[in-house]
Amino acid sequence: MEFKRYVKISSGIVLIFPIVLLILAGIAWSENVYTGIIYLAIGVIQLVGMALIYPRIGKVEETKEIGNKCVQHNWVVLSLGVTGCAMFLAPFFAVDSMAIPYAAFTLCILSVVLSGFNLYKAVTAAKARLVV
Repeated sequence: MEFKRYVKISSGIVLIFPIVLLILAGIAWSENVYTGIIYLAIGVIQLVGMALIYPRIGKVEETKEIGNKCVQHNWVVLSLGVTGCAMFLAPFFAVDSMAIPYAAFTLCILSVVLSGFNLYKAVTAAKARLVV
């Protein structure tokens, strides 16, 4: 599979996680505003981080340059995913239902794993730099 096509497909899959996280932010907002703000901040930054990859790689044809841009965007998602994993199950906020924090934690774990794999793939397949 061509690397540019792989980046577009995997970025589309990663884009699903922050969208669901934003839905969970709306649900958590009704129970605790501060919890909703944290969910919203992490979800929006992840969503913007992955959505901006499409125009950035649109006209680029060089595989290494696509890999470097892939690394930049996946670092954003990975770092915010780790932040979400650390915060969503922490006892900072009292939420009535534990289903929402566990669902958000699971989404963050999935985004961290997939972003980590995308970083690996960009370095091995496109010979991209792992630094931003």
